[in-house]
Amino acid sequence: MILAGLLYRCTSRKPGESAKSAEEIAQVQDQDKELRPISDSDKPAADYMPTSIDKIDEAYSAGKISPDQFARLEIAAVYSPDKLPADYRGAEEKIASPDYIYGFIHTTWPTFSQEAKDALLPFLLPPDDPQSYFYTEADSRSILEKLSSAAAAKAAPADTWIHITPWDGLRISYRKADETRDFQPAAWAADTAQIAISKYRALLGLAGGKVHIYLTDPAKVGANYGDAVMSTKEANLCDIRIKGGMDERLTRSTAAHEIFHAFQFFMGLDYSIPEVAWLSEATATWSEDFVHKKHQTEHDYDPAFMDHTVWDLLDRRNLHHYGSYLWFYFLTQKFGPEQVAWTLARSKGGDARKTLSEMQDFPENFKHFVYWNWNWPPFEVYKDEPNPPNFEEVHPARGSTKELVVKAPGTYGERVELATASSKYVYIRFPDRSPRRIEFDNSEFMPIKSLNQATRALQAFYKVGSTWYYEDWSSLEKRTFCRDIEEENVSVVVVVPSNSSLYLKTGGTIKLKADNKCHPGWRGAIHVRWRMDQNQNPQGTWRVSEQGGYTITEELEFNPANDSLDIKSTAFTAVYSSSEIIQGKATDCTPYEAHGANIRGAASYEYSADNTSDHRRPSRFYGTDVREPGKLGGTYSLQLSLPDPPVGAPPPLRGSSWTKKLVRNCTFLSDLPDFSANIDAVYPISDPTIYSVNPEDVVIDPKAKRIKGSAQFEIHSGVFGTVEWFFQKIE
Repeated sequence: MILAGLLYRCTSRKPGESAKSAEEIAQVQDQDKELRPISDSDKPAADYMPTSIDKIDEAYSAGKISPDQFARLEIAAVYSPDKLPADYRGAEEKIASPDYIYGFIHTTWPTFSQEAKDALLPFLLPPDDPQSYFYTEADSRSILEKLSSAAAAKAAPADTWIHITPWDGLRISYRKADETRDFQPAAWAADTAQIAISKYRALLGLAGGKVHIYLTDPAKVGANYGDAVMSTKEANLCDIRIKGGMDERLTRSTAAHEIFHAFQFFMGLDYSIPEVAWLSEATATWSEDFVHKKHQTEHDYDPAFMDHTVWDLLDRRNLHHYGSYLWFYFLTQKFGPEQVAWTLARSKGGDARKTLSEMQDFPENFKHFVYWNWNWPPFEVYKDEPNPPNFEEVHPARGSTKELVVKAPGTYGERVELATASSKYVYIRFPDRSPRRIEFDNSEFMPIKSLNQATRALQAFYKVGSTWYYEDWSSLEKRTFCRDIEEENVSVVVVVPSNSSLYLKTGGTIKLKADNKCHPGWRGAIHVRWRMDQNQNPQGTWRVSEQGGYTITEELEFNPANDSLDIKSTAFTAVYSSSEIIQGKATDCTPYEAHGANIRGAASYEYSADNTSDHRRPSRFYGTDVREPGKLGGTYSLQLSLPDPPVGAPPPLRGSSWTKKLVRNCTFLSDLPDFSANIDAVYPISDPTIYSVNPEDVVIDPKAKRIKGSAQFEIHSGVFGTVEWFFQKIE
């Protein structure tokens, strides 16, 4: 179901909350835009109260009510919540969504008692049937009171309904009495239906059944925009009810959404499995963009997800499952829309949670999803045609965020509990000059030998001056910032723990130590970034992208014997991803093919000054001329590659190359793709040469306290990037 009234941001003050003072409001207004999400970062658990549907779902999951009782209570919660038994009355629904329950009724109908069937029948009949609840002249009160068939209603005149039949199997109808109101919406619905059905057939490899769209009396559908239900009169026919009189944007998006529900019914999803409710609404909301990008109605649901990233990805509270369309939007942009078809096809005989767990590289992809969702410049990855990026207001907020302010030396900790497939964005601010040295200890949250390390991730965004940086700390036990160095004087660090396990919750404490003394010597960092995106044509039938980068932070010591600055200690994080997507026609033998790679890692090393040791120090700068023997100064070759691990240390980089193909049987050219023929392959790789950047010549003044510079480079043919370096001598 597509829902009305979704233009909310979940930012208004709830009853019982204390109002912010004028001083606090002024402070929020003065904050950088990236800090606005933490100005109202109250936890959602304290705000959210279970609705009637939540209570009914819980009772059914606990086995307290039968399937037909469940169906009757859910329908009552949608259309007459005031008539529910007291035990099932809950907080007011923002919008009630019956699409899943209609699918449930269709799946379990043969098991219902005759009494239950009689009670539910008026809600299953099309609006032009006099026995239907949605029939304009029906006695709604009597039907709602009894949840049973009404007495025979007055027969409709033969000319009551006007029908449009764009093609065989598709019909759009509206009442003649409402022609002034619904003539234009019916035309919009007809046009959208033809576009949507063609796209869904090609995507899902499914011819589908018949679709009958009714422009329905707004008083009957209430706050809902529309719904879909399988016909009780004709096999393989889906009746869709859309609120009459809506504008073009809502009429078209509702038609696209509800027709996708019809195709879900035609696919045979098992609606007796609760996770199907999440899958059906998340993908139907995604379909609004797939059919009509320009209307962008899917963004109305962004806060429902972004305000609750700490909830399970498959959570259905508070319209979270509608906002979860972002997961499928992410998969579509990264791999193509075939991933949506794959998820639906694999979920036919099982549940969506199991399907996600079987997705190749789900932990890595979920980590990327968490990174994409932060979505502040320069880390905006989402694109939305025709006016990219059009995700400007899509960021984690409220319950998804937490603020920690550090103003003095000491030890700090922030406990984070993570549900299955969830994330949290912890903003740590350093508003004053003190403390000068910050050391993050990630060992508790990311224990290196933890059995569930593969499903845990720790990422970080941090701000120096006006520039934001990103690092993956998932394998990094410690990360230190020396704020005496201009380029490390962080004002905000956003630590983002996430859990990609679909079955186990997790948690940990983000720890940091703060003091006012940086270690003496040369200290600094190297930042390397590159990115490339290409499309063969505007339709994007061939797309190739690559992005990578690494950050190295080091303490160096001058070695007069070698005229070099050698590495005493180092810590680095590295990320890389690439993809190539080739999309053909639905009738091609391989209508979809994609290749790519993901490689990332992090490590920290200590090196010995003893050159006979296996941990001897590598050089970061080594002299190429001699100005004055034994003293720093002259021309040096700056090595920009990742440091070599000490002898015996494990390889710091881990990743995989992957291939995804959709193939079909070319014997019968009229056949559409067979999604049982998916080919997924993943191969482990750990290639450090991906991160090889050629050295740069640097002139160092003998009296200099700082070494700083930048350059552009071509890492390989047609792929360009930038490198920045800075080192400062701490006395």
